[in-house]
Amino acid sequence: MIAFIDFEASSLGANSHPIEVGWFRADEEVAEAHLIRPAEGWTDWAAASECIHGISREVLLQEGRPVMEVALRLLQALPPGEVLVFSDAPAWDQDWLDTLFREAGLPRRIVLLDVHQAYGRACRPLLELVPEWHPRREARVQEINRLAARLVAEAGEAESRRRRTRHRAGPDAEGLSWTWREVQRRVVLETGGA
Repeated sequence: MIAFIDFEASSLGANSHPIEVGWFRADEEVAEAHLIRPAEGWTDWAAASECIHGISREVLLQEGRPVMEVALRLLQALPPGEVLVFSDAPAWDQDWLDTLFREAGLPRRIVLLDVHQAYGRACRPLLELVPEWHPRREARVQEINRLAARLVAEAGEAESRRRRTRHRAGPDAEGLSWTWREVQRRVVLETGGA
C-alpha cells in the first residue's frame, strides 16, 4: 500500500514546527488532515508562512488537536512496514514528522520517500515494451526514460491546473495522489494496457 503526505509548518526556519498534517492513502477516496495544537516549546512563527497557508496561531490554539493524538492517529492510518509514504518535499516533511513524533515521545517509525519514486514505479510498465533481448535495448530504455519524464511532467502540469485548495496539507496530499494516478493513466495509454 502507498500513501502521500504533506505538512504545513510555522515557518521554514530552523525552529519551525508542524501545524497541519494531511495524508491520502491510495486505497481510500478522501484525504485526512489535522491541525496540530502547538506544544509548549513551539513558539516559532513566520507571518510570511501564515500568508501562504492561511492558518493563524490562534486557530491552531482553538482548533488544533494535541500532538500525541495526531501522532497516534498518523501511526494508525499509515502503519510502519505496511504503507510506503511519499512526499514532494521529503527532507522538510521528514523533519516536521520527526518533530511531531519527538514531541509525542515516540521514536521515528515512518521514513518518507520522494514522490518521484512513486511516479517512477507507475512508469515501470513502459520498460516492458522493450524485451531483454532487444538489440537496441539501451537506446530504447533511454527513450522510455525520456517518455516517463514527459508523462510525469504532463501529469504534474495537469494537476497544477485543477481547481482545489492549495497550501493545505490534506488537499496537497490528495494532489500528489491525483498526479500519481494520472501518471498511471497516461502509462496505460502509452502501453495500450499491456
